[in-house]
Amino acid sequence: MYYGQVVLTESGFTHNGALIANIAPGVIAVIGGIIGLRLMQRINRRTKLLIGFSLTTTMHFLIAIASWSYPSAVRLDPS
Repeated sequence: MYYGQVVLTESGFTHNGALIANIAPGVIAVIGGIIGLRLMQRINRRTKLLIGFSLTTTMHFLIAIASWSYPSAVRLDPS
C-alpha cells in the first residue's frame, strides 16, 4: 500500500491513474466494512460467509477473464 503508486507508475500507469488505482481498494474496503457492520445483526454468520465466498469467487473469475482477454504488452518467450 505504501509503494503501490510508485510500482504502478513504473509499470506503465500515468501518475493520476496510479493514484486512483492505489486509492480505490482502500475506498472499496471501507464501503465493504460499513456494509458488513450494517448487516451484522440482520443476517446470520453462515449466510454472510457463503455470500462472501460467492462474491470473492465471482470477482476472482472476473479478474481471470479480464487478464486472459486483455492483450499483454510483454509476452514472455518460453524458450
